[in-house]
Amino acid sequence: NVWDMIKTGHNIGCFQIETPNLRSLVKRFQPNSLDELSTMIAVCRPGITRTQDPETGMNLLELYLQKREGKRPVGYKHPRLQKVLGSTYGTFIYQEQIMQTCVELAGYSLSETDRVRKILGKMLLDKMKQERVIFVDGCIKNGVEEYIAQKVFDEMQSFGVYGFNKSHSYGYAMVAYWCAYLKHYYPKEFMTALFQTNPVSSVTYTRESRRMGIPVLGPDINESGSTYTLAAIVTGK
Repeated sequence: NVWDMIKTGHNIGCFQIETPNLRSLVKRFQPNSLDELSTMIAVCRPGITRTQDPETGMNLLELYLQKREGKRPVGYKHPRLQKVLGSTYGTFIYQEQIMQTCVELAGYSLSETDRVRKILGKMLLDKMKQERVIFVDGCIKNGVEEYIAQKVFDEMQSFGVYGFNKSHSYGYAMVAYWCAYLKHYYPKEFMTALFQTNPVSSVTYTRESRRMGIPVLGPDINESGSTYTLAAIVTGK
């Protein structure tokens, strides 16, 4: 039931997925698990929506969605990358995927992969050139052809513009789901809490409450408290 509610896009008040972009994207993405919700949050970021794929000319978000929907083929520059990128349809989404690629193709240790993550994430151009040499040499030693290693590094380098940390994205997805759960099963209490914690958005929350069939009463000098409260409405008076 909670996932069905999330997929409608009626996610006002739900952490991360209440923005206009994500409320629109969720209708197309139709997430059914925390894994899918985490990925959706990770791909809907400024970097990936503004970065164009050099081969197709479309932004990377649209390219990812078309692969997910089966409209475009999913390919891997090397068979070992299927283990790393299989869950994201051959597309780098998370920083952890870059780290795993360095291990699988170039034989990096885990501590070395964190160095790569920092270099690419901060776009340190001088160190990036040095790291390319280390990565390509490691790939060649592991039986990966040089031209493939160069292409993979190019892709990882462009990913640095928009890469997101998977542990953060999963945490965001968990909180988003908790909010959606409360909104679905305790709608009046949830909306009251939103009014109390963020009164500047009261117009938005009033509109959302009324869409949900929850009346929002105006201030009453005899009945109101100092803040928004959940009132017991007695009908027939």
